Amino acid sequence: MSVNYRGRLNTGYLSRVTSAINGNNYSISTAWNTRTSEWETAVLKQGFFGVFRPLMCIVSQDEKQANWVHGRVEEIVQERDPMDWKDAKSILVNSDEYVVASDTGFFQRMVRTTGEE
Repeated sequence: MSVNYRGRLNTGYLSRVTSAINGNNYSISTAWNTRTSEWETAVLKQGFFGVFRPLMCIVSQDEKQANWVHGRVEEIVQERDPMDWKDAKSILVNSDEYVVASDTGFFQRMVRTTGEE
């Protein structure tokens, strides 16, 4: 289940996913962070303490990229072992699709890899 939400202060996406590997339920939240002016996608284990400890977090440059990342994270959580999420995240953020999904991604990726502006 995926829900889009727009409010006065918050905008984003929320999904509830069940892992095919361990049967655990996870919430995937993508929201605009007004403090850092970035989109953040976080995976949270459902339950009382899950909100305080994200299991995985990925930053996006714009809403188009954030929407794409949210969909890929849903697939990772549903299909991969939680022990493999770190590797899956690394593959995701270093993929060409991650860069293409953002309107500003090429420049951001170039700065990140070369250290130059």
